Amino acid sequence: ACLHCFRAAMAESSQGSRAAAEAFDERECLHRLLNHGVRLLSHRESKFPLSPGELAVLCTRAQETFKAQPMCLEIAAPVTIIGTINGYYHELLRLLTTRGLPGPSARYLCIGSLVARGPHRLETLCLCLLLKLRSPDDFLWVRGKYESSSMANSSGFNDDCTRAGLSEQQVRELFEWMPVAAVVGSERKVFCCHGGPPQDWDSLQELANERKSVVQLISEFPRPTPCPDTGLVTDLVWSQYQGGNAGVNSQGPSYTYGPKVVENFLRGNRMDFLCCSATLVASGYAEPFPGLGVVTSGAEASESEGSRAAVLHVREGDSREPEFFEPWQARLELQLAGRVEELIEQLGSVRSARHAVASSHKESRAPAMKYRGVWARSENGPYRASVCLTGEKHSLGEYRTAEDAARAFDRAQIHLRGRDCKNINFPVEEYDDLSPHDELADRISKVLAKRKRQENNFDNRGGDADRDLFLYERTDRVKFSGVEIRNRRSRAAIKYKGRKLFLGEYDTPAEAARAVDLKRIELVGALEAAPRLNFPLEDYGHWEGSGPRALCVFRSAGKPPSFYAAGGHLPSRAAPP
Repeated sequence: ACLHCFRAAMAESSQGSRAAAEAFDERECLHRLLNHGVRLLSHRESKFPLSPGELAVLCTRAQETFKAQPMCLEIAAPVTIIGTINGYYHELLRLLTTRGLPGPSARYLCIGSLVARGPHRLETLCLCLLLKLRSPDDFLWVRGKYESSSMANSSGFNDDCTRAGLSEQQVRELFEWMPVAAVVGSERKVFCCHGGPPQDWDSLQELANERKSVVQLISEFPRPTPCPDTGLVTDLVWSQYQGGNAGVNSQGPSYTYGPKVVENFLRGNRMDFLCCSATLVASGYAEPFPGLGVVTSGAEASESEGSRAAVLHVREGDSREPEFFEPWQARLELQLAGRVEELIEQLGSVRSARHAVASSHKESRAPAMKYRGVWARSENGPYRASVCLTGEKHSLGEYRTAEDAARAFDRAQIHLRGRDCKNINFPVEEYDDLSPHDELADRISKVLAKRKRQENNFDNRGGDADRDLFLYERTDRVKFSGVEIRNRRSRAAIKYKGRKLFLGEYDTPAEAARAVDLKRIELVGALEAAPRLNFPLEDYGHWEGSGPRALCVFRSAGKPPSFYAAGGHLPSRAAPP
């Protein structure tokens, strides 16, 4: 009986896995994950968008993609090399919005440690895997030291995966099938890995009993390949550049290397340049000496104030050119959110596989789905057009045919972004007679003028205008805790000891939310109120001291001394670095 129950459970589990694999739509998952990034950048509440079943299928398919590629990739230029990101999701989004999604005209090579200790490392992993499935030959990924089971455990990444429904075994097997190095170019070759070259290249060749290149030696390694404590794979993944002679690596296994090791390695393999990313550089890119380039693609990865991010472009003809990005600042969040929305528009409309039934139904919906910015509720219309304007979707109206709706979308795009815009349905020459004062242009002008008036109003009030404007924009979409809107006025109230305390009416929901936060801090103290605040605790005061006993002193004047004492001493996880 027990055996019968076990077999029935296994059969049911197998059927569930097959159903999840059939329902998995990588394009829709990519669409959801990018929208999740927009909400995170907009400080809106957002749950992780992928289900445990989708995560399992994603890892399985990505693992099959890695299996089909060699341990050492050989890539033709041009390609953009991305260095350490350390799990900062917005940094990866910034890089993608600069050059576009992976494709024949935008090829990427990531050299490790994309997932590490950042706040959204699981989102970073999933986005990279989805891009890998979408463009396996245009989005290439080389393993880094954080793509290993030991570092995933110690950094807490496995805990994040477990909470999302992904097992540690799936993550470990995925990492162990990843390539460990890549060679870019044909004549002036660039060797790319996360760490660096083997410690003693000449001795390693003698052990191989013949003069083999590093590509041949790496290709002979059995797969899947765990990261051992010593050996060629460990050096490629873990070693770090340090000026001077070789020494002991204080941050893990392997060793530190200097100019002499790099020179011997490049000469022995007839290569021109070595590019790595294990050593973090605040400038984003550095060449400590001829033949070595170190790239860090996450401005916040180096954890030092004023750090920049960079990528390295290997052009046709194997020429190299770094591209730098400014230090990350909060004011860039709203701009990046708008650029990610434009990236989502490039993907076009996405339907879930669970809504795709008969092929005849697919064909009936085809006219509405093949145009950008067009959708329909039924197969007979009406067709609706919408455009992304000031970070929000704005309807352009209903039309009898899909083509009419597509042309309305094109006219709106030209009004917004000029005749050089690329995300339109028909050639721009068809709109030579477009009037700058038609009805659609007037509607767009009114929306932009309203946005300008709001911005001016907040500027006149003083303070951080961009932040206040952003909070004003999101109030209609986000429900603040303790705030309700009645007759276009925002009312603030809080429950305390079974009673509902009314705090007054305010012009905007953001002002009411701040009143709620201050009252909570006053009643229960900063320590207990922090998880339930609408805005970060730091918005209401400044820090004195550092470490686990840092004290937050609040700005609000006129409060009794007990209010400041309620701020108390906060735990280390809430204190600033």
